[in-house]
Amino acid sequence: MTLGGTTRIAQSATRTIPIVMVEARDPVEAGFVTSLAQPGGNITGLAGLGVELSGKRLEILKQVVPQLSRVALVLNPTFGGSAGNVRETQRAAQALGVALQVLEVRRPEDIEGAFAAVPQAGAGALLLLTDPLVLERHRHHVVALALQSGLPAMYPWRMYVEAGGLMSYGISLQEW
Repeated sequence: MTLGGTTRIAQSATRTIPIVMVEARDPVEAGFVTSLAQPGGNITGLAGLGVELSGKRLEILKQVVPQLSRVALVLNPTFGGSAGNVRETQRAAQALGVALQVLEVRRPEDIEGAFAAVPQAGAGALLLLTDPLVLERHRHHVVALALQSGLPAMYPWRMYVEAGGLMSYGISLQEW
């Protein structure tokens, strides 16, 4: 069960009993609260810095590969936090003069196809967005394909680096 999944279940069960969430993505975008300052409703709690870190990951990747002009952005568009992460990454890409090529992975069966499309994308690096539904569950396979591509890859969580990936930048899930 994902963090957002448990909040969604609790939200659907009651609109009156207070719910304290621990959310890794944007709770406003997920529809859990009206705003961070004035949540409204019966849900309150903690939210991670997921969206804010997406642009920073691209910035670090550009520092590691200064001549970088095109990045393959691997994501699951069905994951609720994707839209905000994509917007933040696009903002950073524009500021850094980097083009993004979006490669969608909706199901485990899509992973191979996305990585097979990387050469046609002309990317000089890979950037994976957070996705507990597909990518993180298959991180060992994802990391193996990224290594096979020969391109530097930036991941959202340390678990990818522990699986052999090059680098990650994100909050510590163990500490959170």
